[in-house]
Amino acid sequence: MARSASRSGDQADQRTRDKILRAALDWITETGVTKVSMDEIAHRARLARATLYLHFPGRQALIGAAVRAELNRFFADLATVVSGYDDIEQRLVEGFGYGFRALREHRTLNAVLELNPQILLPYVVGDAPAIARARRTVVEFIPVEALAEGVDAEVIAEQIVRSFHTLILAPSTVFDLDGPDGPERYARRFLVPLLRPEFHTAQQPDQTDVAPHSVVGPAGANS
Repeated sequence: MARSASRSGDQADQRTRDKILRAALDWITETGVTKVSMDEIAHRARLARATLYLHFPGRQALIGAAVRAELNRFFADLATVVSGYDDIEQRLVEGFGYGFRALREHRTLNAVLELNPQILLPYVVGDAPAIARARRTVVEFIPVEALAEGVDAEVIAEQIVRSFHTLILAPSTVFDLDGPDGPERYARRFLVPLLRPEFHTAQQPDQTDVAPHSVVGPAGANS
């Protein structure tokens, strides 16, 4: 009986947290990050201020939790998509297509990019934790046993993550990524070649000839 009551309490706590995070994301979508206030979130979630602070000690903790929750949801959905394909090329192409659209159409992310882009800096500069986590997650999606000898799953994951990074934060006017199969065509042209052993054996630290924003070499190396 005690165990059952504990589970019920945990579930209720999680429902409350989810309600708070949903209210926070909705508010950020409407006004941006800088105008987020704990009082407003409590009002929107229809909770007492004390209840809000019981779950989140302050504004930054709440925003950080909202970001992590959205990343968790994104990666879980992406995992569902790629698990539907056995062929590694299909996984790469379909996974990139889904991931690009999910981020491109994310209302809260678009609001932050428009209203408070500087807020994203801690999450996207250098090898930020969010980028490192994305790279580890993509590696998990790659069936290593299906890779040809000499093909490095970490290199593939790094290129995919950096492609998302560049194309979402600085949308391209050259690639028709918003077309019906735009992301998939991009993946076939620039990411599928990463599955070839010759890419991994030929590349040097200061060269890049596959993707227009490869992490392997300096900007402009493929011009």
